[in-house]
Amino acid sequence: MGNRSRWAKALGFLILVSITGVLYFHFRLGFDWAEAFYFVTITLSTVGYSAPEGLGHEGMIAVVLLIMLGVGTAAYAGSLLVSHIVEGDLADVLEKRRMIKQIHDLKGHVIVCGIGRIGKLIARDLKERGKEVVCIDRDESLLMEMRREGFLALQGDATEEQILVDAGIENAEVLVSAMPSDAESVFLTLTGRFLNRKIRIVARGTDEATERKLKRAGADVVILPTLIGGRRMAQAVLLPNVMDFVDLTTGKGSHSLRLDEVRIPRGSDYDGRALREADLRSGYGLIIVAIRKPDGVMRFNPSGETRLEAEDILVALGEGSSLEKLKRDLS
Repeated sequence: MGNRSRWAKALGFLILVSITGVLYFHFRLGFDWAEAFYFVTITLSTVGYSAPEGLGHEGMIAVVLLIMLGVGTAAYAGSLLVSHIVEGDLADVLEKRRMIKQIHDLKGHVIVCGIGRIGKLIARDLKERGKEVVCIDRDESLLMEMRREGFLALQGDATEEQILVDAGIENAEVLVSAMPSDAESVFLTLTGRFLNRKIRIVARGTDEATERKLKRAGADVVILPTLIGGRRMAQAVLLPNVMDFVDLTTGKGSHSLRLDEVRIPRGSDYDGRALREADLRSGYGLIIVAIRKPDGVMRFNPSGETRLEAEDILVALGEGSSLEKLKRDLS
């Protein structure tokens, strides 16, 4: 039985004793209601008083019982209340300190701000892909749900610097703003860019005007869910087969095909080799859709003669297991 339940029972018993005392002094000893209530109150509060005239032996015994039952119960209820407050606050403080220490040990994690419907989807998808995620939201009930799923989660206003510092923004790789308000998203982007000049910021917006503001505030990528949803619905009408293929690459189909990024590390055997020689198609069953060069140039549908270089990022299409195998081999 928890402290709260015990405290409620003790408080109920104290009220019962008080009512019984008032009734006794009113009906048995002839006190009026005000005198009976006053007498019971000063007795239970241990203030002290002189015994009223005509109390008698029976009344004295009643007062002793009132003190033993009432004062003892009041002291017990008070101790339970203080214990509940102190233990609860202390546990919360210790849990937050443990979580912040755990977060500060992370490197290259993702901070997701705003755990609504979109924020939850983002966090869960990132976790499935093996990314460490820290969630921030004002709503403690939403964060409790995320903690039960194994996420690190901090309660607070994501637009405040301190909460982002507690979330380890200095060592984070990506900051995701899934805030419901455009104004909050812009302010969060400004704050995040100020705290970490190198962090990649992905922000949610509602329209093209917000997109421009977020870009100016420092967002690297702005996603407009309404616009994307409208275009996908139009494509589902006009290009159903293309949409089926897109669903395959986003994990919605029955196969495990997906588009992924694979970086060529320095010192790799692929550095300096032609794409044809790398034999990624027959060796891993992958199709190289594009290559982003270190200078930022994106080459779509590269030919077999394209030379691979260190720090190239391959945009590859294939089975999820094959993509993971290539990443392991490269690392």
